[in-house]
Amino acid sequence: MEVFVVMKFILCDDDFYGYNQHLVCIFSTYKDAKDYVDTFLLENKHFNKDDKDYMSYGCPFVRIIKMEFGGTNKEIVFDSFLI
Repeated sequence: MEVFVVMKFILCDDDFYGYNQHLVCIFSTYKDAKDYVDTFLLENKHFNKDDKDYMSYGCPFVRIIKMEFGGTNKEIVFDSFLI
């Protein structure tokens, strides 16, 4: 069974450790996951690279990762850091 995992990445207080990863939700279709992410990005402007304060928040971003339920292979199908 294919699942789409939405993850938030927020810079750790200590830059040495990089980003903290937060599982947001798991969806059964890409469309549902993308709809959620689009709404999330509209409501959380500091995750948007076009926001003037983006850098002051440590460049947070959201990813949608496609996986097989119970599997270990991962494919990043959306990354707000790259758009």
